[in-house]
Amino acid sequence: MMKEHNKRKLMKKERYIYDALYGIIYLSDFIWDIISCSELQRLREVRLCNINSLCLTGGANINRYEHAIGTCYLAKICLENWPPLNPITKEEEVHFLLAALLHDVVSGAFGHSIEYIEGFKHEEDFIYAVTGKKGGEYEYMTVSTEPIFFGMPREFVSRLEDLEKNLKKRYKEKVEINVKKIGEIIAGRGRFGPLLNSIMDLDNIDNVFRLAYHIGLVKSGEVPLKLAKSLYIKGKKLVVKREAIPLIKEWYNVRKKLYSFLLLNPEEFSAKCMLTEAIELAKLKERKLFRWYYVDFELLEKVSRIPLVEIPVKKPVPANLEFTLNINFKKELDKLIISEDLKSILLEQYDIKLSSSATVEKNEDGWKIRDKGKEYLIKEKREGLLIYQIVKRGENISTIISRLMKGELYGCIGIFSTSRTEKANTFFDFSKKRELEDELSSIIREKYGSILSKLKNVMTAIHPIIDVNKTERQVIIDTDDGETIKVGESSKQLLIGVFFRNKELNIYDLYSLNEKHPKKLKKVKEEVYKYLVKILDDKNIKRLELYGEVNGYG
Repeated sequence: MMKEHNKRKLMKKERYIYDALYGIIYLSDFIWDIISCSELQRLREVRLCNINSLCLTGGANINRYEHAIGTCYLAKICLENWPPLNPITKEEEVHFLLAALLHDVVSGAFGHSIEYIEGFKHEEDFIYAVTGKKGGEYEYMTVSTEPIFFGMPREFVSRLEDLEKNLKKRYKEKVEINVKKIGEIIAGRGRFGPLLNSIMDLDNIDNVFRLAYHIGLVKSGEVPLKLAKSLYIKGKKLVVKREAIPLIKEWYNVRKKLYSFLLLNPEEFSAKCMLTEAIELAKLKERKLFRWYYVDFELLEKVSRIPLVEIPVKKPVPANLEFTLNINFKKELDKLIISEDLKSILLEQYDIKLSSSATVEKNEDGWKIRDKGKEYLIKEKREGLLIYQIVKRGENISTIISRLMKGELYGCIGIFSTSRTEKANTFFDFSKKRELEDELSSIIREKYGSILSKLKNVMTAIHPIIDVNKTERQVIIDTDDGETIKVGESSKQLLIGVFFRNKELNIYDLYSLNEKHPKKLKKVKEEVYKYLVKILDDKNIKRLELYGEVNGYG
């Protein structure tokens, strides 16, 4: 590829982008032909961070458009320094640069925070986003007139014919643009896929150093530019020049530092918990509420307008005496029979009066009894059959969003770590997680409500984050002289944040309360730790020091 950068320095009035990380950026001419597409411009309203950060202020409002331009520029630098004995065609160059520019067009509001809830990967849904065909977890309308950004429809595909004509004029050769090929590169496949989607790629290099620069962890974009000049594809493998090994180590260390802040800061963790909770509640009310093209403020506005959500809550029904329902009743419950003996026991020991119209059905939780608008659940536990009354509790999503935007975050009781990442599913089912949260809340209220008045009506929230290759990401890569090197280690842990949802126990008030009553809150934290040990069946759970991620980085 001809080096255009130095030649353009001599030209006047050349279009440029002045980038915070790299300075003056000159893009390939054909990039300007499609840079105003609605698919790409939408990214100016989508944050690069997964949350509107309260404490990492420098990184709070960087958008994905800035990152897309940066990644495209690194791709251009990479091609300008490509080994001459490993040639590329003009068609490969065009597809690779378009893929670098467009790799994030399917990123939804708040990025990966929403992806984790919706269960999709934006890299795999590129073709559906730009063509309008159906696919993935989202519904895609088949008409290209579907508005995706401020009433504007998709534009990229409609511009390809003109783009191909302009390319032929510029380069004196025919270049056919294949949307599927662009999507393959974005998904990490094909010759150039590893440069955009692998364990260390141009996308992640720009992402890490861009966020780190804005937050204040690095001072310049020198390392990512040097890395881009040192990477290429040989065969189907990503290769790095030997002299760039220290740069990979620098990327690894900056990434580790950055992700420690992003994942372990209590305010960051709390905000992600609240955003996730609001969206999960919204989905209970309107399952088809979300579209991939919603931007951050649009998503928050739509979620905030959802009326009160009622969710079922299981309240234990206490027995009049120390008593559990006889396990022998299981047989008749399995037959979906409510005998007179069972009715008598329920009335005598639990003050539950069932009518002749009461019905029973079996589900995965146990046996559900319905009678004249009331619901009860009988569950089998080690100690016998336990009874819960199912009641409705109203959840106001707009209140959660208002608190999130104001920074009145859930108070952080603790952040814990376990190596048992397979236990994450314990918390990903919303109803089961709510049951665990209610159980923990009951324990804290019963044991500590009398010694600390603010805990009398306490409500807890639990939020999981899977840290696999996040705070630490090992790189295994071939060098240009044939050696395979390893840099760093790979993290593998499940992070669990536990919070107070009550407004009077927000992150500020809880901090003050801890200063006044450290011993009492220490007992509560110990109770939370014991509860997690029990439900995760892991005695080796670690308690992480709150705000300890800042140590050594001041």
